[in-house]
Amino acid sequence: MARRFNQVATSPSPAAGGTTELATNTSPVNVGSTAAPVVGQVLTATSATDADWAAPAGIAPSLFDANSILKADVDDTPVALAVADESWIGRSGGGNIASQAAVANSFLGRRGSNPLSAGGAVNPNGVVGRPGSNDLSDIVIGANSWLGRIGTADLTNQAVAVQQIVLRGSGDLAATTIVDSRFVGRPTGGNLGPVTASEALIMLRFNQQALTPAASITYDGFVGINATVTLNQAGHTLNITGALAGQRGTLVVKQDATGSRTITTYSVFGGGTVRFVGGTAPVLSTAANAVDILEWYYEGPDLYLVMLGAAFS
Repeated sequence: MARRFNQVATSPSPAAGGTTELATNTSPVNVGSTAAPVVGQVLTATSATDADWAAPAGIAPSLFDANSILKADVDDTPVALAVADESWIGRSGGGNIASQAAVANSFLGRRGSNPLSAGGAVNPNGVVGRPGSNDLSDIVIGANSWLGRIGTADLTNQAVAVQQIVLRGSGDLAATTIVDSRFVGRPTGGNLGPVTASEALIMLRFNQQALTPAASITYDGFVGINATVTLNQAGHTLNITGALAGQRGTLVVKQDATGSRTITTYSVFGGGTVRFVGGTAPVLSTAANAVDILEWYYEGPDLYLVMLGAAFS
């Protein structure tokens, strides 16, 4: 059965977002009939038995534009709501759903027991955070600074000076100064922190790397001072790179199960010269699985290399 509606006359159209007053109902109009309502008039249900259509008032089509929505401030009383630029739809506290303005450089949040609202202005160098038990607010981040929490303290703006980084040992996040000739590292059993060049070298000394036995073997002294390699062919080239002036290292050279593997060329990065005792390169053991140990010292740009021991068994 077709639902029947009354055609209703209205007063002059108000501004977008307002309501309209209804005049006396006139002749009924059937939904789906060719008798369409006139723009500026509204439709209201004549049957009070259908709760979904029992609203005593309708909404004039002229109240709607591309920025309007339909809402109800009280039961069964729909009204048009215009949504302006840079605003959002929500409910503030115990109020009704409404359009809420959000000004430029502001944030949406809830402060304390207050309702959600367009929060305070956010500085161009600011962030939104919560200091301690305080409410959400704008926190300004100055040049060379960061937002963090130190210990049980609240989130706050922390300065980072030149030559500083932010790191954490077993303690709290904090800015740590790195002076000339220092690195960031973790000494054995310690926390991350600035270490001296000498300490960095000591840390490197404990790192043994396994070299790949290609035709040209690269030995990067920055990756690890000590290394081991198993030769698998005759005529290898050993190229030592990445060393620091004053650095020394140890290389364990092993023969594979075949033996008679050799290193015929030694080179050092930076155009330096590899120098040997008496000007002659060490002669490696050739027996299968034999082990020799070479020791080197980098003066920069030249490197000195000697046989520390041969034919270990």
